[in-house]
Amino acid sequence: MQEVSPHNLPAMPEPLPVQPVWFASEHEPIGQGLVRTNEHATHAHFTEAALTAYEDYLNLDNEGTSEDELTTSVNGLLMHTRGEKLTDKELGDMGGIRRAASELNEDIQERKQEFRDTATENAKTQHEQLQQTRADIKGMDKTPRGKLLANEYFEAVEKPKLFKEWREMDADITGSEKKPWMDWLVEDATDDQLLNVMQWHNDRIKKYNTDPQIQAEVESRRAEYIKGWQALVEQGYVHPDTAFKINRVKTADIYAADPLKLHFDRIRGEAFPKGNYVVLLPEVMTNTEHKTFEHELSHLLFTVSEQWAEEVGCDYFAGAIRSGSPEADDALINAVTDPSGYMRADLKFLGIIAGDEQATRAFARYLTAPIDQKVEARHAFCTALSKDQDPDSVWTALSVIMTRHLKQGMGEVDYKEDLSAQS
Repeated sequence: MQEVSPHNLPAMPEPLPVQPVWFASEHEPIGQGLVRTNEHATHAHFTEAALTAYEDYLNLDNEGTSEDELTTSVNGLLMHTRGEKLTDKELGDMGGIRRAASELNEDIQERKQEFRDTATENAKTQHEQLQQTRADIKGMDKTPRGKLLANEYFEAVEKPKLFKEWREMDADITGSEKKPWMDWLVEDATDDQLLNVMQWHNDRIKKYNTDPQIQAEVESRRAEYIKGWQALVEQGYVHPDTAFKINRVKTADIYAADPLKLHFDRIRGEAFPKGNYVVLLPEVMTNTEHKTFEHELSHLLFTVSEQWAEEVGCDYFAGAIRSGSPEADDALINAVTDPSGYMRADLKFLGIIAGDEQATRAFARYLTAPIDQKVEARHAFCTALSKDQDPDSVWTALSVIMTRHLKQGMGEVDYKEDLSAQS
């Protein structure tokens, strides 16, 4: 028979560690459940393989096994699995050695059955999750624009060459043009290919949330934001009664989120003030060309009832902090355009108040004023913006204009003229 040696036995896989949650609560990446189930399935497979090797090593079914061989097998397996070996007293008791071999075999059989059951359940779960992952990708297609952005992201991001080869092979087989990435994942990718893509996709997100170097860059940007906010406080652009709220930014969680989900929603990031965290596109975490990082952090620091005012305000604070100037940064504003080449309405509005230091300061003070001082601060801003008109009328007119133009998202806007017409 083959030489018996515990040194050739595979190691029993360690139990899967409990992984700390590396994504924002309720923001699990697409396919993460599938990836997690596959990890458990792989662990169960290798564990069962190790147990089978231990069973063969005991060689209980071989009637020709000698007492010495059985003693060596039991002793070696005990050392391999438990770090123990038979005592001198036990070595002299062949009946005890056979009982130990039988107990080891029973333990192996029970554990093998346990992992077989786990493998069966994992296979069922993984099949369901593959279907769910495809449904998630297809179902996130809320708008043609969102799907286009997701496909553009997937085309541009650095990914394994094998993914491109798979898609090209499917096109060659059908004699058709290559499908957009989202369509290929849903319609043509095999189960194994979809799993591989999701493993890579989610591992990339995880890296942005756990890699020490990336996290150091995120903390550096956070520190710059805090420094810029404190400068605005000192220059009187933040209401003194709410200046302390910068502590929220100091303690906020900043996560890279699933880029597919964010692109489908046509956003670069989103803030969640109640949970005190923000989610961002991975590339936004460290790319200082994007002001989304500062914009989303600003959402944690003030609340106003009008969505347009909050979005414009976050753009203002992002620009002021990035430029180091409390005046709205004209160069930054003029550089930010939507895909059609027109400036967004909220940025055009900032461009107008940038030429009026009093209006800019009053707007920033309104945004950060305590709730019981909001009306007074709002009146001060409206008076600075249009001194000859009733403040409430100015605010109502401005809200109508901004709501309309933010929904349109583009176009030439003359706020001074529109205010006069609306009031």
